[in-house]
Amino acid sequence: MANFGQATFVGSDVVIRCDKNWTCCRREQAQAKTQGLDANCPLTIKSRVSKTSKRAKKNCQARETNRFISEMEADPKQGGA
Repeated sequence: MANFGQATFVGSDVVIRCDKNWTCCRREQAQAKTQGLDANCPLTIKSRVSKTSKRAKKNCQARETNRFISEMEADPKQGGA
């Protein structure tokens, strides 16, 4: 399971960076766990997250998604690792 020593917070959401050696199953487990933690976050805290933080999170997620897609297109075997 995810090592929450790696966890950071963006606004009130828990963000975990996956190690490149993690399997797809392990990444899915980490994602499910962080989504569960995020869902339990009190709405009063989520409503206080600034637009700047939300925009930074969205941009970071888009950048990492694009990086992952590029790696998969360049070398699917290595990108999946």
